[in-house]
Amino acid sequence: IRKTILFFGIFIITVFAIDRMLGFVLDKMYLKSLKGMAGGDINYYLAYNKVDMLAMGSSRSRNHLVPDSMDVSCYNLSHNGMGIAYQAALLDVLDKKGRLPSKYLLLQLEPYSIFLKDSFITREIQYLKYYYHSNQYVKSELDRVDKYEFVKQGFSCYKFNGILPSIIKNNIILINSHYVNTFKGFQGNDPAPDDSLNTVNGFINVEKDTDENIKRVEDYHIENIGWRYFNHVREICRKNNITLICYTSPFYGGSWHKNMDYEANKKLADEGIIYFNFSSSVIPALSSAYLWKDVTHLNTKGANIFSSILNDSLKAKGLY
Repeated sequence: IRKTILFFGIFIITVFAIDRMLGFVLDKMYLKSLKGMAGGDINYYLAYNKVDMLAMGSSRSRNHLVPDSMDVSCYNLSHNGMGIAYQAALLDVLDKKGRLPSKYLLLQLEPYSIFLKDSFITREIQYLKYYYHSNQYVKSELDRVDKYEFVKQGFSCYKFNGILPSIIKNNIILINSHYVNTFKGFQGNDPAPDDSLNTVNGFINVEKDTDENIKRVEDYHIENIGWRYFNHVREICRKNNITLICYTSPFYGGSWHKNMDYEANKKLADEGIIYFNFSSSVIPALSSAYLWKDVTHLNTKGANIFSSILNDSLKAKGLY
């Protein structure tokens, strides 16, 4: 029995020591990573010159918002597939690190996101688990998802789970080089020959399924988790005297969920939120399928046109 206890004692100490050593090395590598959505983009922005405007959102911001099209200094810190929960947590991280924009937060918002009542959207914040021990908001939200999160976070290597290949790749790429994000976070979709056909076919399929797939507004509750995250974003902006500007990127052919658009427009207007819904109708300048990658994403040509339209809308509103 004594030998067994000794064996397990040595084993646990060895695992603990290896975990701490690997965690230390991976942490250094993570902080050197300056590209990609596995933390590199955030690291790059944290070291970037402070800007007047920060754009945040999903791929429909990352692929659509061209910072150089804005009349103020702008950076696009959007992440594919990430919704309002992720944006709220990331903004909190930036707030605590003193890296908020000086004047404007440009938040790409899907109308349905503020009505979501399901807690599954909190799981987006797991992509920010690196900040579990340094940001109380991230910690509290991840603890909501998993009551054993604190146990997993006891291992130094755990926070790199799922992003290790990206960290290693980025460190290899950046050896003996100085990475510069030329497009300030914007990630365009280069036009391809079959994009227009795919876009039109996708639109036809969406049109067929619209009546079946549409979510009824009465099935949602405004006092829900989506709205709670949105309010966290709004509160951070208020405390830091930042103008919150929300917008919805266009869809090819216009909105598929007009009742949801109506409810979102009404709610945000009632709350005094600046909101531009570019999906509610077809924008003539973006009506050509040749400007789209698919039904939800513009290509680089379309993105430049849309960014100019958005910039002009902000000026017309007297925001700058």
